[in-house]
Amino acid sequence: MKTLHVSLSVKSIPDSVVYYSTLFGRKPDVLKPEFAKWWLDDLR
Repeated sequence: MKTLHVSLSVKSIPDSVVYYSTLFGRKPDVLKPEFAKWWLDDLR
């Protein structure tokens, strides 16, 4: 199984979590003060 890892620099983690949670339709799988991580099975 191949995986894709993308890392983005953002100005505000909390604002970005709201944005990407809406985009992906779910909350992050890992949320820490310095990063958030979503494990997505299907990127379509």
